[in-house]
Amino acid sequence: MPPIELDPIPDPAYPEGSVVGNFDGSGNPYETQELLHRPHAFALMHGDGGAKVAYGQLLWRVDRVDFSFEDNSGEDPITNVGKCTGAGQTRAIIGLEAAIPTLDSPDGDAMDPTIPSIYHQLDGYGDVYLYWFAELDESEILTQCWVEVVDGAGTAIHDIDSVDTDNADHDRFTGASESVDAKGKFRVKLGTVNVDAQITQDISTDVYWSTVVLTREQGS
Repeated sequence: MPPIELDPIPDPAYPEGSVVGNFDGSGNPYETQELLHRPHAFALMHGDGGAKVAYGQLLWRVDRVDFSFEDNSGEDPITNVGKCTGAGQTRAIIGLEAAIPTLDSPDGDAMDPTIPSIYHQLDGYGDVYLYWFAELDESEILTQCWVEVVDGAGTAIHDIDSVDTDNADHDRFTGASESVDAKGKFRVKLGTVNVDAQITQDISTDVYWSTVVLTREQGS
């Protein structure tokens, strides 16, 4: 049987007068090869006066493990920190939470996952970052998530504080430890978009953030 001959794939139909590499789905007929499906998460491209970024999500979870200690400082002069009398996971193991980023700032418009609105215009060129802000003692935990173009240092980041080895009560979920900050601001670089330069795509999937938080309670 002779091979089946296929029609050639048509050239992409870009809108008249568009910037090279820039398009939005509204100017393209759906029967062409463009935007028949969503691009990969956080796909970058050149836009009108700045980078464009495709819809993506931050997938996250925070697990909790609780420890109980007894003070044995008089019994064990070597460790002097107490002994563990029990451990458990009082918070159920939950599935992934999905945060939809906003644009340019925590107060910007949320990303739209629908075609033809899948690409979103950002304010300027440069390094493109996904930021998120976590507060362990808030019920939502992850309270902000946004995409921002950074020209220079950008928005300052801050890790959630560590906890020293000890046997004292400590629970960052209840705000019981005033000396330790239960808030953190994090970021990952999605890529770089500059004028007349090839795009650098560092991340091409949804971003995943998972961590475990320990608490402890001192018994009698």
